[in-house]
Amino acid sequence: MLTEHERRLLDELEVQLEADDPRLAGLFLATPARPRPRLRLLIALLLGVVGFAVAVTGLVMTNAVVGVSGLLLAGAGACTGAESTDTKV
Repeated sequence: MLTEHERRLLDELEVQLEADDPRLAGLFLATPARPRPRLRLLIALLLGVVGFAVAVTGLVMTNAVVGVSGLLLAGAGACTGAESTDTKV
């Protein structure tokens, strides 16, 4: 959380940037910083595939810890993939 003084300084910097270079200020103000959706989907897919492979390995080895770890990895991949899709209602 910023203090009141820090907020005023930030506002002054923003006004000064808009006055000095309006084009650059427009770029900063128009696009919020977000992770790239394709990269997140690639990470999600990788987590899902590796998690599935680890879960199958756990089944073959009859090792519950390895199997559950694989399911958790696959679940993390599914959650990451669900977060990366941009659905607007």
